[in-house]
Amino acid sequence: MRSRFVQIKFLDVGCGADNFVRTAAELGMQAHGIEIHETNAKCAKNRKINVLHGEFRERQFEAAFFDFIQLKQVLEYVDAPVSSWQKLSGSSHFKIWSVSMFPIH
Repeated sequence: MRSRFVQIKFLDVGCGADNFVRTAAELGMQAHGIEIHETNAKCAKNRKINVLHGEFRERQFEAAFFDFIQLKQVLEYVDAPVSSWQKLSGSSHFKIWSVSMFPIH
């Protein structure tokens, strides 16, 4: 059975050790992750998950490459959330966004 998700290009920013990236890949998506913590990125790579180590603002992506970008508890930790959002916006078709933000006290 061919996955209906096979054409979807997914990016999980701040993906951790791979949980959602792995699930997206298993569903047939072209799944990518970016993780700032080296230990988490290495753990994901050891599991053969497509996760890059580093900060997403430093990465270059083809314009409108991703169909789905997920950020969970990310923007509230970056120094320049507006410019970070603008950079990611240029990397997406804006088909689907998943953004979770929580206040820091």
